[in-house]
Amino acid sequence: MITENYKLIPGLNEAFDKLSYLMLNHKKSELIEEYLKCVKNGSFDLFITETLSHIESDSSFTPIWISATECPIIATANSVVSLRYFNPNSEQLSIYGAPEDILLTLLSSHSNVEVDIYNIIEPSYSLELAFRERLEKHDTITIKKGQTFKIISDSGIVLSRLLMGLAKDTPVFDAKSLEFISMLSLNPTDSRWYFMAKTAGKLESSVALPLLNKLIFHENYNVRWTALQEIFNHDVNSGLSILENFKDDPSPYIRDEARKEHFRIKQIMRNGHGYN
Repeated sequence: MITENYKLIPGLNEAFDKLSYLMLNHKKSELIEEYLKCVKNGSFDLFITETLSHIESDSSFTPIWISATECPIIATANSVVSLRYFNPNSEQLSIYGAPEDILLTLLSSHSNVEVDIYNIIEPSYSLELAFRERLEKHDTITIKKGQTFKIISDSGIVLSRLLMGLAKDTPVFDAKSLEFISMLSLNPTDSRWYFMAKTAGKLESSVALPLLNKLIFHENYNVRWTALQEIFNHDVNSGLSILENFKDDPSPYIRDEARKEHFRIKQIMRNGHGYN
């Protein structure tokens, strides 16, 4: 499956056909070279101006969007080239780990743009500032797999992005505190099971617990951990028993979290307080 938004706009085939071919055929080094060539020769700027012109002349036309702030130019099962819009008035609530290497290029801005790059330290999922880089127009920065980034700018900016691969999941962090929030599954099926675990937790215990007790055996560790968290809201004793077993879970993330949570609970109970 491939999305090629550029083919919807007359005159853009020549600029992006080779990029599309390299994305489909997983030629990483050539893909990076071609992406940077597209930056240098203004192909991304051309995509913006031609798309806007096409929208203006044809009110029924709209390109495909991934989200309210991201428009894919080319999207395959394993890589994406897209345009992203950053609005400082819509504060970054979360930042996401890079599942694979990402190339990020500044296309347009009316003020200074800086990017903080953080290394993700496992298994604690804490963040360590690697460096801060100031971007000028057409500057490209690489965010490596296992890193995350935060954009700092006073104005709206437009970026192009090359994501060179996907993973099963990626960590999510609070953009202000930089604290780890959760793992986000990049697998559509796992994402639905994560949603089901969160939803089941809101049901009556008689309905929720049978569902959640199945999900603690799900192959995705984020689904398992979420199911356990929801079980605690219904049956603390059952949750404690599962937590004990999770100390030997195959996932290093769950093992680490289970041991930390178990220690926290012991401290609470030792101080004469109930579990919360």
